Amino acid sequence: MSQFKQIIGRGTRINEDFDKYFFTIMDFKKATELFADPDFDGPPIETYELVSRQFSS
Repeated sequence: MSQFKQIIGRGTRINEDFDKYFFTIMDFKKATELFADPDFDGPPIETYELVSRQFSS
């Protein structure tokens, strides 16, 4: 779990020198649910559920 947290943590650092004030984690395999730790992570600010669509041609 600690390696997953490190990978996420590196991408989520705010950097005012580069105008990076927010970030988005796109998790197509639901790994964030597998490694969720509310005591460590806190609640998510905002989440979106992607809906799979099938298109006919």
